[in-house]
Amino acid sequence: MKRQLKQVRPPVNAKAPQAKNVKKTVKKRSKKSLFSLPKHAGKELTKQQKAGVLAFFALFVAALVLLLCLLPRAHSFAPWGGSMQAKTEDGRVLSASPSASVALADGSFLVCDSALHVIWRVSDEGAEIVAGKVGRADANGIVQGAYADGAALEARFDTPTAILAYGNEGGYLISDGYNRVIRYLDLNAGTVITFAGNGKSAPADGTLENASFAFPAGMCTDDAGNIYVADTLGHSVRKIDSSGYVSTFLGKGQGNVDGSFDVASLSYPTDVAYLDGEFFIADRGNAALRVVRAGELFTAFGKADMKSTHFSPEDLTVSDGVLYVTDSANGAVFTYQNGAFSRLISVADGALCTSCSVKGTRIYATFAACDRLKEAAL
Repeated sequence: MKRQLKQVRPPVNAKAPQAKNVKKTVKKRSKKSLFSLPKHAGKELTKQQKAGVLAFFALFVAALVLLLCLLPRAHSFAPWGGSMQAKTEDGRVLSASPSASVALADGSFLVCDSALHVIWRVSDEGAEIVAGKVGRADANGIVQGAYADGAALEARFDTPTAILAYGNEGGYLISDGYNRVIRYLDLNAGTVITFAGNGKSAPADGTLENASFAFPAGMCTDDAGNIYVADTLGHSVRKIDSSGYVSTFLGKGQGNVDGSFDVASLSYPTDVAYLDGEFFIADRGNAALRVVRAGELFTAFGKADMKSTHFSPEDLTVSDGVLYVTDSANGAVFTYQNGAFSRLISVADGALCTSCSVKGTRIYATFAACDRLKEAAL
């Protein structure tokens, strides 16, 4: 026999909610002014009090707008210029892996290609190799680097990592990483020569011909025309003075020590920049931007400031008194100006951003494993 469920009903004297009263209450509350107070709190605000509240809201909105301006801004980078692809000696078509770039007066760029071991000129009309020769590729599609001076298109490089305008118009220094030398490209003459370094792996000071680098990378010059080179595997910054002597400017072995030059240390520095009498160093191994000020080394910015476990400064670019720092770990480029990081530009692509160049209100970035430059508005 089925068990009959007992239906539960509300008590007879229970009253249903009075919809009219609810509606009336809502309507009554909606008529209250923004500046009205509950009855138990006293009278409505005076004109002076209302003016104070308005001033507070105006100040709050202004602060909110300022905060939004300082927050990271995602930029949509669009491909720009020609595609950097070339045939190897054995006929395979491979793509570039750009590592650095420099802007030319005609609006084009010279780009270091660390995968194909050549220098490209990229414009909005296309891309062409202006220095270096693509060698053979192995079974994995990796092109082998080599070393040779001579005519620009017959010269050979091994992992060119940085380029810097230097000397006469059309002259450029190139850090030739695994050849462990600094090369000089003369676009007008169409030649490549070895500027500094003897190719030995152990860092050593000396004349241009006798000095050696462990792995030369980013470069800059100061007001006196001295050249500074981030020696990545040497954990130091090297200096080439106007007399042609190479010395160790900074770095007492691998470490993370601030202070005077006799104790200060770096770890895998990738670039160095000069701005307003100070030197900035992309200290990738220590995940920090270091600065040389008044003869001492300081940590200007690090991953703790990013509130992130990752910070990998790769490239430093100076334009119109602003330092642009490429952070490959977070896929971002941020700026340093007037002693503070004033704005963070998030690279929406999520790809490994390796360097940037700035022209006017546009920024041009290189990305690893991408055979095109990419452009965005600042």
